[in-house]
Amino acid sequence: MESVIDQACAAALYAEGDAALDTGASLLAAAPDADDALHRRGEEFVTRAWGRGWLPADLVRFVRLELDERR
Repeated sequence: MESVIDQACAAALYAEGDAALDTGASLLAAAPDADDALHRRGEEFVTRAWGRGWLPADLVRFVRLELDERR
């Protein structure tokens, strides 16, 4: 079964338009354990990136670049 985090990310990141982002945010807002789950997921991603040689500044720069390209 797909987690609420996976559903919210899929809705917000892989569909076009503001409605998709609103759907993702609504899914997270309705899930009582979303904060803890997102925190764990974020830590997992940063730990994996760190293990592959990425530094925190590299991650910030990459995310900012990706977000700027989507606008």
